[in-house]
Amino acid sequence: MPKTTGIILKLSDQGESDRFLTVLTFDFGKLSFLTKAARKITSKLRGGIQPFSLNYLEFISGKTNKIITDAIILENFSGIKNDLKKLQAGFYICRLLDKFLKENENDENIWNLAVFGFHELENMRSDSVELGKFLRYFEFKLVKFLGHMPELYCCVECGNKIKEEPNLFSMASGGLVCHNCRKEKKIQNIEGIKINAQTIKISRICFEKDLDFLKRLKIEEQNLENLKQVSGSILSYLMEEKAIFPE
Repeated sequence: MPKTTGIILKLSDQGESDRFLTVLTFDFGKLSFLTKAARKITSKLRGGIQPFSLNYLEFISGKTNKIITDAIILENFSGIKNDLKKLQAGFYICRLLDKFLKENENDENIWNLAVFGFHELENMRSDSVELGKFLRYFEFKLVKFLGHMPELYCCVECGNKIKEEPNLFSMASGGLVCHNCRKEKKIQNIEGIKINAQTIKISRICFEKDLDFLKRLKIEEQNLENLKQVSGSILSYLMEEKAIFPE
């Protein structure tokens, strides 16, 4: 009987008592499962299936669905569930992982990022600035591990090194477009957002450094908002729909 460890990303009810699960697993990547009678009070699975809990799972492969036969919660992340801001951030992370990951494609980096992310969210202060830094870090690292890292050092149009001046970020073009290409060459049809020099540096840090490095930085509110705009443009382009951030 196959067994694995997994983080529950999504739950949906099926019929009178069954439940469908989307789970990011350590061994197999993202998988979909059916849990039969999981919503019954007497079900042994009822207590072991909760949103973004870390679980030990045993399952069998049926004709049409993988069916969970046993589930034991390893970590409940109650510190997230008892705080509204953290709870919203937790569901947001689950939505991102579910949206971007394909089934049966295992990636150790993404698994490690997910587990790290929930542990970090569990233990961090419920502070808007710190949550903002954490979510931007998670988004940028996820994009990197998915192989979509944009160009942040040279202009994607002319190839020249980016100067410390207002530039344009265009995910559709592949990254940064320098001031000269925007103005002198009159490239007006490029969709993007304005990005300042500090936000460019912080974006590089999100992709290249660890979270502790980012947490030590004092980031002005306007730069944190600019970073959120950059992240939103990346996610919206890749998802082909507008990114919706937690409140």
